[in-house]
This record gives sequence, structure tokens and C-alpha cells, in this order.
Amino acid sequence: MKPQHMIEHLVKTLQHSNGKKEIAQKSTDEEAKQAKAGFIYTDVEMPIGLKSSLAGETPDPLQYADLDAAKQQLSLELDDFESFFANNPEAEFVQPRLGKLNHQEWIILHNKHFTHHFKQFGLV
Repeated sequence: MKPQHMIEHLVKTLQHSNGKKEIAQKSTDEEAKQAKAGFIYTDVEMPIGLKSSLAGETPDPLQYADLDAAKQQLSLELDDFESFFANNPEAEFVQPRLGKLNHQEWIILHNKHFTHHFKQFGLV
């Protein structure tokens, strides 16, 4: 994964959390409840080398012209995330493994997810 792939991956995740793109839950409700309790409500970090069940063997084709364009889209999606939840504080969106997440749960997940990739690229 190259830096632009990572940024575009984060863009997609944000779009799943800000109402722009729906994604199916891949776990049962009970599995999601247990996974959420063990990940969202603990200090557990995403392990380096973790493979997403949604990711293929090769990165998705790039959607944006260059890294700067992808970073601009990431910034827009972050703004849209906050704006959406400011107007819809009770909204919940599905995360494939963790089930429905509310605003605060998405913030926790995004923090862990962004930190995971920033460590992967030596940014933190």
C-alpha cells in the first residue's frame, strides 16, 4: 500500500461513517457486540499487519489524480462527518465487523484506524 492508497482507504471508511456510502454488516449482532466491547471500549490498538476482510490482495485502483487530491478529499470527508453528526446526533452507521456505530464510537474507531495507518507509514 502506498500513501495515496492509504489516504483513499481512509476516505472510504469516512464515507461509511458520514452517510455517503452504505456497507453491509459481515458479523452477527452478537459477534458485533463482542467485537465492539473488545475494541471500541478498550485501549486495544489495531495491530500492525492487520488485514481487512474487505481488502483484496492488491490495493484498489486509485480514485483521485494524485496524493494532494486524495488528501483534499480526506479533509472534506472529515468535515462532512462532523457536519452530518452535528445535524443528526442520533444517527448510526454500520461497520462490517462492529455493527452499528454512533458518532462517538466512530470517533474512537477513526482514531484507532488513522493511528494504525500513520504508524504503518512512520508518521507517528
